Amino acid sequence: MKSQAYLVERGAERLLYTGEMIWNEKKYREPLKELGLVVTDGSYYRKGGLVRKDKETGRLYGHNGVKNLVRLFREYTDHIVFTHLGSWFYRDIEASKQKIVELGSEDLLVEAAYDGMTLENWFSQPFFLCSASSMWTPSGIP
Repeated sequence: MKSQAYLVERGAERLLYTGEMIWNEKKYREPLKELGLVVTDGSYYRKGGLVRKDKETGRLYGHNGVKNLVRLFREYTDHIVFTHLGSWFYRDIEASKQKIVELGSEDLLVEAAYDGMTLENWFSQPFFLCSASSMWTPSGIP
């Protein structure tokens, strides 16, 4: 299964949205330089996520882990937002949010999306992020 990604640009502002992602082929890496924001899939937290191999084609499919995705995208951006959060997140929302934040660093902000989240200063207007799979608010009440 091929993953789809959307690179949204307005002037110098650049945002990448990806769904399920395992890795990024070298031929697609150049356009990813200097992204202001990456919004990506947080279905699995564990290292390696859940990746399977099609028996007939040999192609990999599934979801990479949150830690793997941070490692993949950190060279392209200073801000990663995880959406489409898996069941691991809802076992303890506060602890899960903290686990995601702790993957960041002084030069990398990593956070979990929530329904109604607005990212200010995107495209000179607020950028509204709605994650149908998130179903949580900053207070933790859906």
